Amino acid sequence: EVATMEYVESHTNIPVPHVYHHSAHAKGEVGSPYILMSKVEGVPLVSVWDDMDDERRRIILRQVIDILLELWSQRFDKPGPLF
Repeated sequence: EVATMEYVESHTNIPVPHVYHHSAHAKGEVGSPYILMSKVEGVPLVSVWDDMDDERRRIILRQVIDILLELWSQRFDKPGPLF
């Protein structure tokens, strides 16, 4: 998850939280794996979707399509994890 967020942050224009610190170890400082990250501005789409008119929904869906296209445009040397 961390590698993906850091990759997306540095290689795309897609807004993702900035990772400040993380640990995958259950025996680390806090006794559990964690990711400390910034908050991305906005509200959950599910909380406003029903109140949107069709034009606003089209705009949002276009943004989702643009994000997916940007993700799909990324090329990698080999399959597998980013790290």
